[in-house]
Amino acid sequence: MVEIKDKEFGGERPLYALHDARLEHVTIHVGESSIKESGNIEAYDCTFQGKYVFWECRNFLAQDCRFDASARSSLWYSENGRLVRCQLFLQSGVALGQIIGIDHTDTADTHCAAQGLQIDLGAG
Repeated sequence: MVEIKDKEFGGERPLYALHDARLEHVTIHVGESSIKESGNIEAYDCTFQGKYVFWECRNFLAQDCRFDASARSSLWYSENGRLVRCQLFLQSGVALGQIIGIDHTDTADTHCAAQGLQIDLGAG
């Protein structure tokens, strides 16, 4: 597994098609499709500011991460993902709060419409 730690990325598709990787303390600045079409990704204590972060990503974990309001549509078309204790913000900057599950009817202005996605923002 590739380890990427204490790095910052920006622009279009900096980690596009990345597979079998662990991200720690990584910041993805404004841009699009930073981790698009990737798989088997683990992200810990990362900050995501760009759009379409995990688009079409398969098998990923984001734990203790922050998805800023600018990180809209971050999880669309993704499968088998899990968010644990992450901060998700709407376009207005309001935190989504404690979410245990989602449906597939969320709009592009939130972050969802994914298959097999689990969201647990609580402790543990």
